[in-house]
Amino acid sequence: MKIGFILGCLLIFNANASALYHGLKLSLEENKKIEACGLDQQDLDAGAGYHWVTLSEVKINAKVKKIDGLLCVGSFSDELGFDLIHYRDNAGSRKAYSVKQLMERQILVDHTDLDIGIIKEGPIMSLKVTPLSLDQYSQSYLVSFRFLRNLSKLSRGRDIRQMQFRVDKEHGNDQCVLSLENKPELTFHSLGLAINLGLKIDEINLVSENSPASVLETKNFTEVDDLIND
Repeated sequence: MKIGFILGCLLIFNANASALYHGLKLSLEENKKIEACGLDQQDLDAGAGYHWVTLSEVKINAKVKKIDGLLCVGSFSDELGFDLIHYRDNAGSRKAYSVKQLMERQILVDHTDLDIGIIKEGPIMSLKVTPLSLDQYSQSYLVSFRFLRNLSKLSRGRDIRQMQFRVDKEHGNDQCVLSLENKPELTFHSLGLAINLGLKIDEINLVSENSPASVLETKNFTEVDDLIND
């Protein structure tokens, strides 16, 4: 009887210790430090000649998990324009594309990057970059950001929305200016996606250093047919 009791206690202890270990490991993985643009090994591996600046912060805020991400752009010189765009976040996701590749839409985040519940399989967010202008003073791009709004596997169909914003950068200035295509007065440096308990991306928060955050309801964004194909 005592032996059985002791064995039972040991099993419970081991199970609790295992759960504590995996919980701690998961917590540490989710809180990995994101290195600034140009300092992470992902950027350094591109080559010593690249100069890196921040394009935008990307924050995914679900009720059960928060993910902090970063979009970085690399170039050999301002006169040649952006060459590479890297994405990374504290959940371990990493993507690297050339601007030439991004002239055709590419996946930024898929279902394997989000551990927030039972969600639809496949792409979740995609990105396309179209160069607008490049001269001796500045460079400009149009960024098309698409996302799956209804993430839950239990929801019907695929509600895909599109947000487009402009990126302007003066030569010699390390700051990119982002503004909504249809509201150029609305500038921001951080893009936040709010996911509700029903696993729906219901709001996008645009944060600027010089003004209060702008909260946009995703139901008002343009609905499109596909995350990848235009």
